Amino acid sequence: MAVKRRDVGGAPIGWNGKTVLEMLEQNERLFRETGRYQGIDQLELKEGDHFRYERAFAKLRGALVAARETALHISASPIVRNVGELCFALYTPEGDSVAVSTGIMVHVHTMSEAIKWMVRNDYEQDPGIRPGDIFSNNDPAVGNVHTADVHTMIPIFWKDELVGWASGVTHQVDIGANTPGHDPVTPTSRFEDGFHLTCERIGEDEHIRQDHRLRSQRSVRSPYVLGLGREVPRGWRLPDP
Repeated sequence: MAVKRRDVGGAPIGWNGKTVLEMLEQNERLFRETGRYQGIDQLELKEGDHFRYERAFAKLRGALVAARETALHISASPIVRNVGELCFALYTPEGDSVAVSTGIMVHVHTMSEAIKWMVRNDYEQDPGIRPGDIFSNNDPAVGNVHTADVHTMIPIFWKDELVGWASGVTHQVDIGANTPGHDPVTPTSRFEDGFHLTCERIGEDEHIRQDHRLRSQRSVRSPYVLGLGREVPRGWRLPDP
C-alpha cells in the first residue's frame, strides 16, 4: 500500500514572507556587493540612542554568560566542568552571530556553519523548523572541530516568525570513537570518529527525545557523563565513582 509523504512544509518562517533560505541567499549577495552584513552601513539604534543599544546588548551578553556559567557548574562532562570548554551564542535566523558568551570562541563559527548547513539543505521544508525543536550537530564535515564537540541549537520564534537561534557547544569526554577519550588521534577515516549527529532533530516541545537519549548512551563508553542524565538502559550498570 502506498504511503503518502507527510507534508512538513508550510508558510515561510523568515522575515517579510521570505523563507530562511531566501534570507541567507539575500544576505550573502548583499555582503558580496557591499562588504557589509545585509548591506547595512549604519546602525540606527546605536547612533540614535547609545544607552538603549548598549543596555540591550549587555542584557543579551549577560544572559549568554549566565547560561555558560550555569552549564559549566552542572555539566556531567569533566572537560566542560574542569577545563571550561563550552560557549553559548545567539544567531540571526540565517546563522550569523549576534552576541556570544565567554568561553572557547572557535565554536561561535562552527555553530554558525551548522545553522547555515541546515538552512541550505532546506530544513524549513523537511524536517521543518518549529517552536520547541532541539537540533544537535557534531559532524566535522558540516561545521565542527571534532565529534567530541556537540552543538545544541534551538530556534527562537516570535509568533510564527523565526527571529534567531540560541546555540551552545559542550565538549564530551567520550564520543564512541575507536579509542577511548575525548580526543582520539588514531582514526584514519571519519568512520572511526565515533557516532555522528549531523544536524539531527533530537527534541521537540523543548524536551530531548528518549530515543536520542538511549542511542547516545549506547554509543559511548561513559554514558553517565554524556550530559543526558543518569538514566541508563535496563541491564546496564554504572561504574562505581
